[in-house]
This record gives sequence, structure tokens and C-alpha cells, in this order.
Amino acid sequence: MNFKKLIPLLGIVSTGFVLSTTSTQAAVVHDNGAPLVYSSVSDVDGSGRAADNFTLTGSATITNITWSGLYYSSNTPTEPDDFTLRFYTDSAGLPDNAGLIGIYTPGNAVNRVDSGVNGAGGLDIFNYSVDITPLMLSAGIYWISIVNDTTADTDDNWLWSLSSAIVTGGGDSAFQTGTSSTWSSGNSEYSFVLNDVSAVPVPAAVWLMGSALAGLLGFSRRKPEIA
Repeated sequence: MNFKKLIPLLGIVSTGFVLSTTSTQAAVVHDNGAPLVYSSVSDVDGSGRAADNFTLTGSATITNITWSGLYYSSNTPTEPDDFTLRFYTDSAGLPDNAGLIGIYTPGNAVNRVDSGVNGAGGLDIFNYSVDITPLMLSAGIYWISIVNDTTADTDDNWLWSLSSAIVTGGGDSAFQTGTSSTWSSGNSEYSFVLNDVSAVPVPAAVWLMGSALAGLLGFSRRKPEIA
């Protein structure tokens, strides 16, 4: 075998393999809008817990959630977060407590990053992200509730960032106050994005790698020419 001719083929195979392992883009299932400077409390230690609805036009799988929020009033999130995320079916325009279809308790195991943008009063807006066990939903209207518990943080409550969607289409949200489990309707929109990281298409480099491998096998099996 002529190894000088083989080296370029190996280079193609190697390149194809590297390219095929660099795709990390997620498929967006629902984007509820970018965060505004304003926010509303959604904290066990605060005065209420918030939820927002979303509509799916077809079946979808959710494996990742991102959202935004801040800490009022001291802007000092020194204590660990304790988030709980819940998904509900819809009942007459409100979350159906009997239709709780998913509950996730990542606690402090969320990725929290300072967005570099300040909310009202100069408070830092943080972006959060967490992967969840796949939640498969059919077409329909659903609700998501994102609640923090900042009991350990004696000078802050957590506020969920309102969404730019409220500017263009009004709001359709819900909230619970105190220890009540009863949902009341609101006119806010909250900032969150539902993703499916498992829906990333296989990059073309994978097919390139397969073609290169096939060519390599054919090259190695070719009989040497007789001078």
C-alpha cells in the first residue's frame, strides 16, 4: 500500500470525526420572549408563586429550560438557589392542579450566569438553564411554573423576569399567594425558553466521514499495478 497516498484520506476521516462532535445547538420548542427590566415575585419565601402558559401546535419533547430572574431587594444572591419547576395542563385558562404532568426539583443544580444587564433599580438580571428528564407533550395549551425558595437568603426574594411578549400581545399568566394552592389569573408574561437538545440533526460531516471510510477501504483493497 502507498502510505503517502493514504495520509490525505486519513486526514479527511479525522476532520470528519472532529466536525461531527462539535454540534451543541438545541431545537427551540417554545420561546416566550426576552426578559424586560421588570419582574414579579415567584418565591416560596415571598408573597407568591407564578406560572405562565404556552401553546404547542404539534407534539414536542422538552429536555432543557432557560429563564431569567433577579434578587430583590439587596441584589446579593450569596445563598444557593432552590428551584422547583412544574408543568400543568390547562383548565379554563388556569393551571390544573390535578393535571400536574411534570415536576422537576433541580434545587441549586442550575446554571446561573449574570446576564450583564440590569433590571429596574439597577438589580442584576441572571440567566438560568437546566436539563431535565425528557417531557413529551402533544399539541395543546400547557402551563409552566418556576419557583425559587430563598428562605436561606434573609435579605432577598427571587423575581421572575417579565417578557417582551407582553409588549406585543398582552399577558396571560397565573399566580398563587401565601400558602394557597388556588390559582388566580394575571396579565403578565414571563421570560422562558423550552428546548429539545435531543433534536439536533446529524451534521453533514458524519456522512463525509462515512464516505471517506468507504474510499479508504476501497483503496486498501486495490491490487498494485504491475509495471
